[in-house]
Amino acid sequence: MQSCLTEFFLLMTTPRFSLAGSDPSGGSSRGEYDPAITTALSQLPLEVLPCEPQCVDVEKLLCFMVLDQDLRTREGTLLVAKGVEITETLLTRIQNFHSRGSLAESIRVLVPISVNHWCRKQAEIAMSIPFASN
Repeated sequence: MQSCLTEFFLLMTTPRFSLAGSDPSGGSSRGEYDPAITTALSQLPLEVLPCEPQCVDVEKLLCFMVLDQDLRTREGTLLVAKGVEITETLLTRIQNFHSRGSLAESIRVLVPISVNHWCRKQAEIAMSIPFASN
């Protein structure tokens, strides 16, 4: 399961990249992920992968997203608790409840963010920290 989430994370990262010199032939392997990077990412604990909360339309939900809110029917009945990962079975059930009009149009979930987006956010955070001068 960990490798599936990592694969999802890799699919969400754009553009594809490789480390210089990673191609044994000496050429560039543009359009491919560097094997060292994919191996390292596949070994990361799930808690380390950067995610952000997003409201996603039910039709756009994907497996491996994580609920960031309790999922309740319009009447208030708890269907799934916050923190549960969406599986194929759960996705089908959510879609069935939605098709009957029992759920809201969108659900707040945690979505892995792209490497570029994550780096931009980290730079913004660093820029917002006051510079200490002597």
